[in-house]
Amino acid sequence: MSKHLFGGLWAAFCTWLLLQVVIIAYASYWPGATFDVVSLGLLHALVLGGAVFVVGSSLTSNGDEARQESRWVRWQRAVGLSNPRGAALALGALVGLSAKAPADALRGVIEMRFPTDELEIVQQWSLLRHDTWWQAASLFVVIGFTGPLLEELFYRGVLFERLGRGLGTLGAWLGTSAIFAVSHPSPRDWPSLFMVGVVLGELRRVGGSIWASLGAHVAFNCATLLAVVSGAQTPSSQVTINWLFVFGAAGVLAVLLILGRRFL
Repeated sequence: MSKHLFGGLWAAFCTWLLLQVVIIAYASYWPGATFDVVSLGLLHALVLGGAVFVVGSSLTSNGDEARQESRWVRWQRAVGLSNPRGAALALGALVGLSAKAPADALRGVIEMRFPTDELEIVQQWSLLRHDTWWQAASLFVVIGFTGPLLEELFYRGVLFERLGRGLGTLGAWLGTSAIFAVSHPSPRDWPSLFMVGVVLGELRRVGGSIWASLGAHVAFNCATLLAVVSGAQTPSSQVTINWLFVFGAAGVLAVLLILGRRFL
């Protein structure tokens, strides 16, 4: 138990630390380089991809319990890609869309209690440049798909598998949700990200793979990007919460998660 628990926590910490080193090195060697969500997302994907390979390799090494399985089967199980089903992706996408309103409301409540400095808001929005169609398309490719894919392969894939061997499925579910939240830089986002992590982890737990959580993660990120690119969400937008809509979305989310337990 302690071996897998320590291994999972160590892998998460080393991945976070490596990402900081890569970002600093990138800024040092290319001081004129511009930072935006796309460039940061690509660096993040590069680091997560390496972490998935390293942790996945340790999980798929020949052990007594796995000698009768092919390496491909062991890798599928390690990264959570076994039993691919389009229905899981579709259900996950609906879950991701339903989770957006409750997550945004939680983030809004925190923002009203602890407002973000105006300069910080400007800096955050400067990362989301979408002045041209190419920049907008890049946002959807990197943040809408590539980022969610690598994060699911790491957090709900190899890290879930590693922690699950030491803590069981419940421990892996809650553990990866917490690690997923605190690995993001802004503490204001941690409560809402933990909620999202719990939802994604539930899909991973009941489905036995990351297909549903991947669909949810992609839909959640794309819905956020669509609001930004379309102008529905801007730096000057006031924090308003339609609680009727939020509770309605939360109810739909609960129903979908119940259906997930039955059909995933």
